[in-house]
Amino acid sequence: MSFTDLTNELMDSVEQPGLAEIERRMRRRRRRRAVRAGLASAAAVLAVVGGVAVLRPGPAPAPEPAAPPADGTVHWASTGDADHLYAMVQSCANCPAELLGSDDGGDSWTVRASSVGTALVVRGPETLSVTIGVNITMISVDGGRTWQKVTADPAPVAAVPDGGWLQCADFLALEGPVAPSGETCMPTVIDPAARTARPLASPPERFAARALVRMPAAAGWWLLGSRDGAAAVAVSQDRGAHWVVTRPFGAEPGGAPMSVTRESVDGRRAVLTVNWEYAGSRMTSRQFTTDGGVLWSAERADSIAPVDLPPQAVAGPDGRYTVTAGDSMRVTSDGVGYEEYRPRV
Repeated sequence: MSFTDLTNELMDSVEQPGLAEIERRMRRRRRRRAVRAGLASAAAVLAVVGGVAVLRPGPAPAPEPAAPPADGTVHWASTGDADHLYAMVQSCANCPAELLGSDDGGDSWTVRASSVGTALVVRGPETLSVTIGVNITMISVDGGRTWQKVTADPAPVAAVPDGGWLQCADFLALEGPVAPSGETCMPTVIDPAARTARPLASPPERFAARALVRMPAAAGWWLLGSRDGAAAVAVSQDRGAHWVVTRPFGAEPGGAPMSVTRESVDGRRAVLTVNWEYAGSRMTSRQFTTDGGVLWSAERADSIAPVDLPPQAVAGPDGRYTVTAGDSMRVTSDGVGYEEYRPRV
């Protein structure tokens, strides 16, 4: 089934919630907007990226995006691997954006779907997912050509299956900086083969998860949140069956934590930044790890100094990042060398 046909069918079948439920959701979204507005003021200090920043000595600037052309504007792009590339492209000012895909490393492109939106996530070479609203997830296992709806299964699952992934039951908490307060993220296992969403049998104990960190597959699964009111990190290297929870910053240095950001590419070397607000002033603390989040230190090693990437950088499952630049997409695996592609049908 095409993306558009499936979307129309799903929207026709959605039951309108009652007024009380709508008002509750609006209050929740207003609280989120207020939190995000506060986080925006700390962006210059935290060097926040939309996905996860590459760690490498000697920061190097990313290429400046070119001015958007009259047509062929690339709104979003990502990679599944070196051969499978994806981009949302608008061919004219009044045309809908289309999902283009390449299976030959960018040499040729075909239209896969229309009006998918930039909430799309590339999960593997030919596996993609997109969330509509807060409770409908659709997946494609053929590079975006056909789509299926994920159905909820209440039976817990011990670990993430091959080709699957974790995501939050509250989809609005998936990406970006996270405040260790407010609503929790329920780790949910998505199995694209069975097209099911199931609760994780053994989530980290005494841990209030707030966001899931997207990493390359080999880096394991990382959750950000809090334990006993302090910023904490939970890491699993066995597909979510077991977790190690640490509190890099120990006791709160004062006041309430405003935001936590993370920077990692390999799941071993990582930087965690927390921004605190106390008595009208802000404090920033950074902790570093080289063993996958088990031990943390305030001493930065040159080998894990983060490379600056622009806010529109998108992390792919293969550890590469894409930056949209007018009518082209630029791909890097180290933040230094970039390869340019022009997605055109």
